[in-house]
Amino acid sequence: IIGLMSEGRESGWGKRKLPVLLVALAVFAGVAWYVRNHVSLEELVVQEGIQDRVWLAGAREDVPQLLSALDVFVLPSLAEGISNTILEAMACGLPVVATRVGGNGELVLEGETGFLVPRADSQALAAALLNYVENAALRAAHGTAARTRVEGTFSIDRMIGRYLEVYDELCHQQDNTRYPAQQG
Repeated sequence: IIGLMSEGRESGWGKRKLPVLLVALAVFAGVAWYVRNHVSLEELVVQEGIQDRVWLAGAREDVPQLLSALDVFVLPSLAEGISNTILEAMACGLPVVATRVGGNGELVLEGETGFLVPRADSQALAAALLNYVENAALRAAHGTAARTRVEGTFSIDRMIGRYLEVYDELCHQQDNTRYPAQQG
C-alpha cells in the first residue's frame, strides 16, 4: 500500500499535484493508495485505468490507523513548507517519496529515509516507488531510519531543548551587551 496524505491547501490541488501521483501509480499493478481530501478525481482515476488500485477515502478521523497500514508515504507537492504530514509518516516508520520542493529536503534524507524527486515528474515518482515495490528490505530500512530521524531530530523534547538553547544564547548575548567585561 502506498499512501498520500495532504490537506490540499494549494489552489487547484486536485488538478495540479495529484495527477502526478495517479500517472505514477498507473505504472504499477496491485498498488493501492490513500488520499485524505480529494477534489472530484474519479474521472481521472478511470481515465488512467487504475480504479482497481486507487481508493479515494475522503476526510477521515482514523488517519493514524491508516498510516500504520501503509508501506510507503508519498507527497508529490508542487510547493511545500515543512510538511507535518511527512513528519507524521516518518514517525510511523514509513519511508517517504516526496518532491524536492520547500522544506521536504530538510526532512527526507535522500537514500536514507526516502527519495526526493523533481516536482511534477511522474516518471521519477514512479521510479522511486518502484524501488520500494521491488525491495522490501529497503522499504524497512528507510522506514526504520525515518522513525529514528523523527525521534532524534523532530521530537517535542528535542524542539524544546533547541528553543532553550536559543533563549540561553540570546540572554547571554544581551547580558554581554548590557554589562561588557570591565577592562582592567
